[in-house]
Amino acid sequence: MRLVDRRFRITREDILANLPYHPACAKWFDNHLLTDRNATPPSDFKGRYAQAPSAARVVYDHYLPEHPDLTRFAELVAETDRLDSAQLTMDDVIAPKSYILLGYTLDPRTGLGAFQDYFRRLLDALATRPAEEVLDLPDVQARVGRMREEDRAFREATLAHSRMEGSVVVTDFRPLSASPVGNRFLVYTLFPEAAVSIRLHSASCSPSMEEGATPAPAPVWSPPKRSRGPPSRSSSRSTARADVIPVPHPSTLANGSLPPAAG
Repeated sequence: MRLVDRRFRITREDILANLPYHPACAKWFDNHLLTDRNATPPSDFKGRYAQAPSAARVVYDHYLPEHPDLTRFAELVAETDRLDSAQLTMDDVIAPKSYILLGYTLDPRTGLGAFQDYFRRLLDALATRPAEEVLDLPDVQARVGRMREEDRAFREATLAHSRMEGSVVVTDFRPLSASPVGNRFLVYTLFPEAAVSIRLHSASCSPSMEEGATPAPAPVWSPPKRSRGPPSRSSSRSTARADVIPVPHPSTLANGSLPPAAG
């Protein structure tokens, strides 16, 4: 919440990744299209910028030449690329496995609540264990179990609170006392004619606004305009939040794969 509330001061001790550039940071890594001249760092900035499927790819490519042992994380980074840029198959959406399933348990838009401590434990585990072993950890199993238990309720809530406006499906969860738990891409299996989805939450029950959860990226300085793929956008109002999730042309759903999202 400190980033959203603009209470986080950037210093030379900070490394920014997956956020707009700030001149006070020590290093900066990002993969989003820069659409505002104010977002352009000086030519001698420390870090790396590239238009890549994920910010993780940018960091990985930066350090790999001097740390070739990082190749042990090649599969993890490749799967992060797929999830972050929505290069997913139909099975990834309706029956996720391995790193993709782990990614859903980390996504605040899934609705599983606070996850900072969980995120750190997962990072430690992935440093030494394969995805299959990490999925067997009790706290991971608990999150996966909850996703599966609430899958039907999530689909029913999505159907009941969604409407089509042209090629956009708008899901409004604001009347609900709590946002349902579910994979954010499932909406496209329920509304295959949709090309983009918008999901509205009350701030009090928005999954990524809960205490301890990491909110959708929001800089503490005046943010430049950027273009990115599936991650959500937070409303500037304190009473609501909107997730915008660009996705696939519906014809690709029938072929079992989702095309890359823009950005």
